[in-house]
Amino acid sequence: TFLSKLIGMDYTLVKQKTSGKQKNLYYDESILKRRGNIYLVGSWQCEEYFKAIRDILVKDFGIKHEPDKRNKSMLEKIENSNSVCIHVRRGDYISDKKTSKVHGTCSLEYYHNAVKIIEKKVRNPEFFVFSDDSQWIKANLKLRHPITYVNINNPEKGYEDLRLMSNCKHFIIANSSFSWWGAWLSNNPDKIICAPKKWFVSVDEGDIVPKSWIRVEG
Repeated sequence: TFLSKLIGMDYTLVKQKTSGKQKNLYYDESILKRRGNIYLVGSWQCEEYFKAIRDILVKDFGIKHEPDKRNKSMLEKIENSNSVCIHVRRGDYISDKKTSKVHGTCSLEYYHNAVKIIEKKVRNPEFFVFSDDSQWIKANLKLRHPITYVNINNPEKGYEDLRLMSNCKHFIIANSSFSWWGAWLSNNPDKIICAPKKWFVSVDEGDIVPKSWIRVEG
């Protein structure tokens, strides 16, 4: 499977004994009290379900192989600066009407507001922009700080972008699970994570965004 190749582990399906279907996006403590082999249906994107085993997850989701030359160079640049990851998700959030109605997209106002927060808290920030629409973001997001557009990986090597993201020191994420995980997997104990105040257009976000993250209008 993709996960097996990515993190070098052999994932197999457990024999189904009981099942749990996610009713909403709020934390459900009862799920963790279940015993035996459990088949869960849902996204379960709330850190309360797994923050107790954070060290294990960070290790398991660490990419085992060395980065290629271009990614290694970018990684060094990220590690040697007060790097701030900016993730701009457009793609299907724009082109797919059904997806757009649920998710929407983060506005430029959101990103500018988040940058202002970073400016107050981080000395000499350097921004690294990850996006599936690099032309749009280059034309529309203007910053007075050093900015690098990270567009060296194709979609099939998205795991390399995740590695680069997670090595940034601070984060301005989109309403996207991809940058959510990039920020969550970061080992910087002093990381600042800005997330959009409104995660969905038409769905109750529940407990997706950790309470320690900064919610930003826009």
